[in-house]
Amino acid sequence: MNVEALANPSDPSSAPLPGGAWRMLARRKAADKLPSGADAVWNMGVGLIHRLVPRTRQYLKRAERICALHAPFKDISAARLREHVSELVPVFRCARHTQEDVDRAMAIIREVASRELGME
Repeated sequence: MNVEALANPSDPSSAPLPGGAWRMLARRKAADKLPSGADAVWNMGVGLIHRLVPRTRQYLKRAERICALHAPFKDISAARLREHVSELVPVFRCARHTQEDVDRAMAIIREVASRELGME
């Protein structure tokens, strides 16, 4: 046991850690070395290309699909909406969802938000 820690209990940095796992978690991770030379140029090029990829169009198309899926949910009752949700729960819980399942869930969330919060 650390005798100095017992002598000065007000200093938390000198307090002994209770076990090996805590000592491991208390250590700081060594900082990754920054790339240099050709690696730095390569990483800069990858970052530039990554920023230039047009994603806005994809997100807008997906938002249009969700809005189109939202329309049938406007006219159904809360009980029927709950049934739709209960159909999706096991699919997501087992991580077997597809993109269509995610879009349908987003459409249901949109309908619930519009009913409960008045948001659209």
